Amino acid sequence: MTIQALGPAQHVTTRVDGPIDAALDRVRLRTMALGGGIEVLGDAIARAGAGGKRFRPALVIRAFHAFGDSPPIAVLIQGFFIGMLGNLLPIPGGVGGVEGGMVGAYTAFGVDFDLALVAVLVFRAFTFWLPLVPGVIAYFRLRRTVDGWKQERAASAAA
Repeated sequence: MTIQALGPAQHVTTRVDGPIDAALDRVRLRTMALGGGIEVLGDAIARAGAGGKRFRPALVIRAFHAFGDSPPIAVLIQGFFIGMLGNLLPIPGGVGGVEGGMVGAYTAFGVDFDLALVAVLVFRAFTFWLPLVPGVIAYFRLRRTVDGWKQERAASAAA
């Protein structure tokens, strides 16, 4: 992945290659097949790029580019870190604190509210909510595997 930061009046360019882009293209095509109204979401998924367990500026940049122009890289990074302070809020389930903090920070830095809202929601969907699905599936599969081990131990102890 290459990230090239240019002057404040210029844009940040990104390039992400690999199997994740191919997977996102497949998701975009399947989403577009569901209907014309969802085509925008499919296009945003394709442009958003790959997520990860650490902060990746390319994902934030692509989330903004999916719906408009991206602010300068300094604004993106500062808004991200200020938004992460939303984790400190005692919100039940922790839902909404980070998203609200990021949207508020980007808006305070001069980004259009509507653009900040959709870009942050797409970014958080990729970095937080999307990984929960395979995690929940893995949890229940692991429970089934552990139950199988317990049954094997009980059967070997009885024999």
